[in-house]
Amino acid sequence: MTNSSFIWSDGWWVEDNIAWFVDGEHSILYSLDMNIGECKFIAQIPNEKENCFRLNPRCIKIEKEIYCIPDVGDCIWVYHLEKAEFVQIEIRNINYARLGITNFWLDKNKLYAVSRGLRQIIEVDIHGKRVSKYYDLEDDVSQSVKADDAILCVSAVSGCVYEFNTVTKRRTKYVLPIQVCGMNTICFDGENFWISGNRKEIYLWNKEKNTLKVLNEFPESFGIYCFDNNVEGVVDCELQQYGNSTFITSVFVGKYIWFIPNKTNKIIYVDKETLKIYILEIPEEEETEASLAANRLKHKYLLQFLLNNRYIGLYSLKNGQVFAIDTIDKTISWKDFFISDESVGSIINALVTNNQHFIEGAGIDSLVYKQEIEKGYVDNKKTQANIGQMIYQNTK
Repeated sequence: MTNSSFIWSDGWWVEDNIAWFVDGEHSILYSLDMNIGECKFIAQIPNEKENCFRLNPRCIKIEKEIYCIPDVGDCIWVYHLEKAEFVQIEIRNINYARLGITNFWLDKNKLYAVSRGLRQIIEVDIHGKRVSKYYDLEDDVSQSVKADDAILCVSAVSGCVYEFNTVTKRRTKYVLPIQVCGMNTICFDGENFWISGNRKEIYLWNKEKNTLKVLNEFPESFGIYCFDNNVEGVVDCELQQYGNSTFITSVFVGKYIWFIPNKTNKIIYVDKETLKIYILEIPEEEETEASLAANRLKHKYLLQFLLNNRYIGLYSLKNGQVFAIDTIDKTISWKDFFISDESVGSIINALVTNNQHFIEGAGIDSLVYKQEIEKGYVDNKKTQANIGQMIYQNTK
């Protein structure tokens, strides 16, 4: 592992080894040179809220612009890299629901985004910088995947899969032959769909035949940590149905389907051909009662990036660092990313200008605090005091 924490995000957009992402804590847009590990401040996303938690935590780069996608936020912010300015795309939301956009894709000059809060698929005209259509979904949905011209969304409520065709705009409902409890994740391997819910099970679904195969022969050591009770960091391997989703997401990389767990350190991957379930153990991710209690988001990982159809980048919420899984060698490497000196000053200025407070335990705040100590701006003998308050007082 490295010695310094890093910024958490709900996902990166990688192009030519340059990653673009939004700080999930402070709604700041960054770029990261993955070759040298240097991270640079780009811009503070406009907002009028003191709490910027997950306002626009995901992004996509389209030509010279970065589209910052809302979760708790109420609009799409588009940053032009050459003009260094933002444009706002408003989203109709008469009931002020949490938009909750997790999945989105560029398709023929249109950006399609699935809003869980609106129960709609939003079609964005990227040239006109406006929402051109809203397509209603029949039900509350969890995660979605795009397969060719179709967007497929799973529903934990109805146990159905909903399909939207981006060409014909036709919507189709699939009732699965077996009820999937708490259906949450879905991915596509080019032929079949892989689904998970809140049981210790994985489901292989063939859409054309509407057949569902249940995979439940998990390795004996797979279980979950009880984050709510902090039970000494012990993994429960006997429980078969969980109160939350078993996995936070799933991705098809190489010859395996990878399932990123919600509350355990053990990464699951399934051989597409043999359907055998394997575990990738990460010793540094074993939890203790103290580490469970300190985990602010109450789960294990955040998916950051996929690279070269080989590497999966995850953010460890225990260690506050990014690591990459080599899906061929089945090894992991911890990433030593750092903030440029110039960017640290820009971060401080942006947060103070927007009246935001530093948060103890958040990666970027710890990095800034460390540098402020090295500059002598903060007395490191006073670390028993509130760190965020100290930095704020010394930089405002």
